[in-house]
Amino acid sequence: RAASSYRQKDLERAIRLYSAALDLADEQADERLAGAALSNLASLYVKSGRKQIPQDLLLRIEQSARKASRYSAHTMIDVQLLKHGQRAPLPATGRGARQ
Repeated sequence: RAASSYRQKDLERAIRLYSAALDLADEQADERLAGAALSNLASLYVKSGRKQIPQDLLLRIEQSARKASRYSAHTMIDVQLLKHGQRAPLPATGRGARQ
């Protein structure tokens, strides 16, 4: 559902769903799911143009991206954009959210 919301550009809903996925990952101690949720949340916060991201979430995203992961380079770019308050444009087409 979260990836579908992302593709439909319903970014606020996608943020809520990926946040719920992160909560579930934490409950189940699933680092792979947590990493995917964190990476997608970073991308969504950048694309949504939200001015504020909770600092504890931003720190957690950055720590996750520093670990060896499939999308760490892209996520680190998102972290830098979030730290400096810049907004990335929505993609016209593409594969949508990372899974």
